[in-house]
Amino acid sequence: MMGASKQNIGGKLTFWSLISGQESKNIVIPPIQRDYTYGSQTAETDKVLNNMLDNIRKSLYDVNEPEMTMNFVYGYTEEDVNYVPLDGQQRLTTLFLIHYYAALNNVSGDFDTLRKFTYATRETTKNYCVDILQNHQEILDYSAKTKNISSAIKNMPWYLPSFDNDPSIRSMQVAMERIEQKFHEVKDSLWNKLVSEDCPVNFYKLDFGPFGLSDDL
Repeated sequence: MMGASKQNIGGKLTFWSLISGQESKNIVIPPIQRDYTYGSQTAETDKVLNNMLDNIRKSLYDVNEPEMTMNFVYGYTEEDVNYVPLDGQQRLTTLFLIHYYAALNNVSGDFDTLRKFTYATRETTKNYCVDILQNHQEILDYSAKTKNISSAIKNMPWYLPSFDNDPSIRSMQVAMERIEQKFHEVKDSLWNKLVSEDCPVNFYKLDFGPFGLSDDL
């Protein structure tokens, strides 16, 4: 495995443990990655997204349900600051959106830490992720009227027409709707479940180290 050490392979990690704590790094989805597709509304992606969300909820709330381990996330360390996933983008993005929804509905929601997740695939995708975190209170206030987080985001004054032309953003908007549908009834407790040390939703992280891999990979 390209000389990766056992320490780099490590044990199971939750999304929150990956981006928080002393050893955490920024997660940067690199330009070489494809668009976020779990919300693209094809028959296949609908099945994948719905199954993933259903299984996450069961793992978090059903005491008889086993932990949910999402296989490996592969990537490399960039200047010891950023962790750049080469495989696992779809899962990490979905987990980011679930954590974002949970943070909106909990006074302890840590948006500063969630800002460590960034998109570099397009400038519009990057700006969208920055904007929904920066304007979280306005989005929450507006959604109290619409009862729909995705609709609230789209009605923000900073939501640009160019966002609608970005397939990743369109997909994230759909995923946000599904997340709200699946987790609305448990939204008040969701954040604490996700950030707890014994959160059962996890994955293995494989870090190839600071190899300086370029976008030409």
